[in-house]
Amino acid sequence: MIGILKPAYLRQNDEELLKDQHWLSYCGACKSIGNEYGQIYRIGLNYDLALLGQLSADLAGISFDKSNIKPRKCFSKTTFPEESEKLMRYIAALHLFWYQAKIKDNAEDEKTWYWRLLNSGTNASFQKARHDLKDLGVDINWVQLRLKKQRERELGFGLMKSDNTVGAYAQISGEVTGYFFKQAVMIAGAPSQAEVFEAFGKKIGRAIYITDAADDLEEDRLNDCFNPFERIYTMETAERKKALARERAIEAWNEVYELAGFLTLSSLNRQQLTTRVNRIIEQIRGVGCESDCKQSSARQNLRKVAAATTAILFPAAVTAQSQSNPDDCGDTCCGCCFLSCFCGCCLAACASPSSSANCACDACCDIPDDPNCRWY
Repeated sequence: MIGILKPAYLRQNDEELLKDQHWLSYCGACKSIGNEYGQIYRIGLNYDLALLGQLSADLAGISFDKSNIKPRKCFSKTTFPEESEKLMRYIAALHLFWYQAKIKDNAEDEKTWYWRLLNSGTNASFQKARHDLKDLGVDINWVQLRLKKQRERELGFGLMKSDNTVGAYAQISGEVTGYFFKQAVMIAGAPSQAEVFEAFGKKIGRAIYITDAADDLEEDRLNDCFNPFERIYTMETAERKKALARERAIEAWNEVYELAGFLTLSSLNRQQLTTRVNRIIEQIRGVGCESDCKQSSARQNLRKVAAATTAILFPAAVTAQSQSNPDDCGDTCCGCCFLSCFCGCCLAACASPSSSANCACDACCDIPDDPNCRWY
C-alpha cells in the first residue's frame, strides 16, 4: 500500500466535516504508532492505511473523538476509547509490518547496500508489531507464505505460461490486502461486513499493485528490476507498454469504484471514497498518478522527518512546548506547530513574531501542496 488514495474534499459545506474525519483517522493511527513503537516510526504512514481505519470505523459505527485524538497537534497526549483502541493498535501494527516488508522488497529489488543493511538487522519494534498482529487474530504465517509465493512468482519460479498476466501477478497482493481489510472490520466489531469488505480490499490491493507497476515501469526498466508489464509485453515498444499499463490500471480502479457501491458507508464517506478513486483514474489517464500522489506523499514525509528529527535532537524543547500549551504546541508560530509544519515562513515567524501577520503556515499544514509553503 503506497499511499495514493489521497483525501478528497467535496462541496464547501462538507469540507470541514470531511477534513475532521480524515485527520481523526490519520492522526489517531499516527499517534498510536508513536505510543506503541516509538516516534520515529510515525514517518511514512500513508493515506491508504488511514483510509482503512476510517472506513472500518464507519462500517462498525465507531466515532473518533476530537478531544481524545487532537488532530494535527503532533505531540499532544492521546487516549483512545475502548471501541476504537483495538482498531488503532491494528492499523499501527500493520504500518510497521508493511514498513518492514517494504525494506525487504527494496533490498531484494534494488540491491543497494543501505537497503541490505536495514534488512539484515532485527528490530524490536518490528518484532513487537508482528506479535501484536498475532494477538489481534492475524495469521502472520499465512501472510508470509503468500508474500513468499508472490516473490517466487515475480522471479518466475513455477510460473505457467497462462499465469503470465497482470491479473496473475496482482492476485496475491489482492488476497493479502483483502485479508487485512477483513481483519480490520472484524477487530472494529462489524463481522457482518467482513465478506464484502474483504472483496473490496482485494480489488484495492490489485489496483494498487497494478498502478505501482505502471508508475515504476520506466524506472524498473532502467534499473533492471522486475516489472510485470516488462515481462508480459516483451514485444511491444516502450510507449506501447506505458499505454497498456495505464489501460490495465484504469480497469482495476473501475472495478474498485463499482464495488465501493456495495459498502454500507455513511453518505459523506461514500462520496469521499468514490471521489478519491475517480481522481486516481483521471490522473492515470493524464500523466499517471506518480507526479501528484507520490510527490505529495514525499512532502508529507519530509514534514514528519522534520518533526521526528526535532523530537530526537531537542527533546527538552518538545517537552517544554507541549507543557506550555498542550492543546496547540505551535501557538507562538502563527497558530501552527513548527515541529510538524516546519516551513520557512513559520520559522521566520518564531524568530520575529511581528511577521506573523504574513505567515502562510496554516496553509502549509492544511494544504501540503500549497505553493506558498517553502519547504526545507
